[in-house]
Amino acid sequence: MTRRTRILLLGILAALSEAAWLEVWHHNSALAPLGGTSPMATVGWALAAGLLYLTAFWVVWQPYAPGANAPTANPNRSPAAELWLIVVSAVLFRLTTLPIGPALSTGLLRARWEGWIQSFYPPFNPYEFAPVNSIFRPIQSRFYAGVPHPVIAALHPPLTEWLYRWIFALSPHLLGEKLFYAAFDLLTIWTLMALLRQRGQPAARVLVYAWAPLSVLETTAGHAGVIAVFFLVLAFYLAGRQDRISGLALGLAIGLEGLPLLLLPAWMAKARKRRWIWLALPIVLGSLPYLIIQKRFFLLFWLRNLRAYAAGVYAGRASSMTLLTHALRFTGRAFPPALAMLAMAAVLTGVALQSRPGRPLAGDYLRQIYWILGALLLLAPRVTPAHVLWILPWLALEPVLAWVYFTLGVLLTYHLLAGTYLPLSASYNRLWLFCEYAPLYVLLAIMGMRKWRKRSQPLKPAAVHHD
Repeated sequence: MTRRTRILLLGILAALSEAAWLEVWHHNSALAPLGGTSPMATVGWALAAGLLYLTAFWVVWQPYAPGANAPTANPNRSPAAELWLIVVSAVLFRLTTLPIGPALSTGLLRARWEGWIQSFYPPFNPYEFAPVNSIFRPIQSRFYAGVPHPVIAALHPPLTEWLYRWIFALSPHLLGEKLFYAAFDLLTIWTLMALLRQRGQPAARVLVYAWAPLSVLETTAGHAGVIAVFFLVLAFYLAGRQDRISGLALGLAIGLEGLPLLLLPAWMAKARKRRWIWLALPIVLGSLPYLIIQKRFFLLFWLRNLRAYAAGVYAGRASSMTLLTHALRFTGRAFPPALAMLAMAAVLTGVALQSRPGRPLAGDYLRQIYWILGALLLLAPRVTPAHVLWILPWLALEPVLAWVYFTLGVLLTYHLLAGTYLPLSASYNRLWLFCEYAPLYVLLAIMGMRKWRKRSQPLKPAAVHHD
C-alpha cells in the first residue's frame, strides 16, 4: 500500500468516525447529571465507530509498497503526515465526547462526591461514611444526585481518594475534571508512540489505542484507570533505562488502581535494577493522609467496604464467569469468586515459573502481560470496560485478534446501565453476555489450535548443498 493511499484511507475513516462520535454527542445532553442521556444509542454509535476502527487498524498494519512510495529508507518509521492525522483525530474524538453527560457510567459522579466531602475542614472520612449516611443529610442536595452505590463507602485505594480530593479542588465541574483525565490519556498516546519507536515498530500503530472506542469512552467517563494506564505504560517504557523513575511510575499505577501489581513479574523481566524503594514510595506516601483520619484507622473500614461490595448485587455481573454460571445452571448465584481467585493464582504461578532463564517466557514481558491480563479478564467475577482498558495499549505492540475484538465486545456491558432505566429479563441479560463473550472464546480457540498445529508439525530437514 502506498503512502498516499494509506493517508487517504485514514482521512476518510477519521471523518466517518468523527461523524459517529458527533452522533454520540447528539444523543446525550450536555453534562446533565442523569436526565436526557441515551445509553443504547451511545453504545450503538460507539460500535459503529468500532467498525471503522477495525478498518483503520487493518490499514496501519499493512506494509508499505516497495519502491519510491516508501516513507523513508527505514520501513519501520511512520511519516509525519500520517502521525499527525492519527493524533489530531484522536484529540478531536475526545473533545467531541467530553461534553456529554454520564450516559454509560456514573463513576465520575462518585469521584466528585468523594472529592467534595474531603474538601471540608476537617474532612469527612470517605472510607467510613457512605453517601447515604445521615451525617450528609444537610449537604446531600448539591452533589448527591446520581452517585452510584450510595450505601457503600469508598472502595478505591488511598492514592485515588487523594487524587479525587485535588481534582475537585482544581475544578468542581464535571467538564473540568474530564479535561484532567483527557490530558493523561493524551500522555498515554505520546508515551506509547515512544515505546513503539523503542521497539523498532512504526509509531502509527498507536492508532490501535488512540482511535479505540474503548479509550475514548473511558476518558469521557473520567475513570482513574485512565491515569493509572499512563503510569503503567511509562513504567515499561523507562524500564531498563531509568529504573528509578520506572519504579516510581509503576508504584503510582499500583497506588491508583492496585491491578498493576499483578504485572510486577513482567516489569521485573524488563527492568535491569529493581528499585523497590521507589516503587513503594508513592503507595506509602499516598496512604499516609488516610492512615489515621479523625482518630480512626482507615484500613478496617476499607476492607469492610470491599467485602460489602463483593457480597452485594454488584459482584458477578457481566463476565465470563457469569456466563458459565448460566450455562452450567448452578444455584443462580455467581461463579464462586474463591475458585476464580485460585485459578488466577495458578496462572500467576505458571507465568513466574515459565519466566525463569531458559523458559519460553523468559525476558518476554509482552507475552507475560498478555497471559496475566488475559487470565484476569477471563476469570474475574466481574469485568467492566475499565478492566479491559488495561490490555488495550499492548495491542498496539503486538495485536491479538481475540482481545482486539473484546475491546469492542465489552462495550455491550454498558447495557447494564440501561437496565437501571428499563426492566431487563434474565434471558435478555444472558443474550447480551453470549454476544459479548462467544466471539472471544471462538477467536481464542482458533488461535490455540493454530499454535498447537504449528508445534505439532515436524521440523523440515535443512537443505544440504553439494559443491
